[in-house]
Amino acid sequence: MEIHHPITASADGKRNAHLVSCGVVGHQRHYAVCLHLKNLRHENKLSSMYSDCSLAIDKGTCPAVAMCEKEVSHGKAIYFVERIIHDPNMLNAAVAAFTTPTKGKRGKAAPVQNVEQKSNEALPLVVPASKSYADTINSVLQKQAEPVAIEEPKPAPQAESGESPLEIARRLLGLQET
Repeated sequence: MEIHHPITASADGKRNAHLVSCGVVGHQRHYAVCLHLKNLRHENKLSSMYSDCSLAIDKGTCPAVAMCEKEVSHGKAIYFVERIIHDPNMLNAAVAAFTTPTKGKRGKAAPVQNVEQKSNEALPLVVPASKSYADTINSVLQKQAEPVAIEEPKPAPQAESGESPLEIARRLLGLQET
């Protein structure tokens, strides 16, 4: 049974994972991104960074414009691929892979022996469907990050009256001429 999604679902970057092979920019891009750029171009808000896309949209050579017109004519989202809902067990393994200290040996990762680990137990993770692997891993890493002490900068040395920059440098280096 095929599920029919509304046309607006194609522009949902959090749900639509469909990739477009674009000859204009020379690589693949998510269809939702292309639709977003197309909308920005029609509002005259598209950054100059996307000049290739802007020109292709204006000329009608952008593949996403033709795809969007096809969806409108069919009245449904044709280029929609639902993002996979992540398995929490896979996510725990990914988090462990990025948070376990390793030492590389000819392509094989081995645990570092002299690094103190906080805990050997698996991290309890609750993964909302709206979060991606990257968001969850980043939030875990932020929770584990220890604050780093920042050293206050030393005050700049003051020039004595009538001292040239060369004399200041010599005085600071202890190489003052007698």
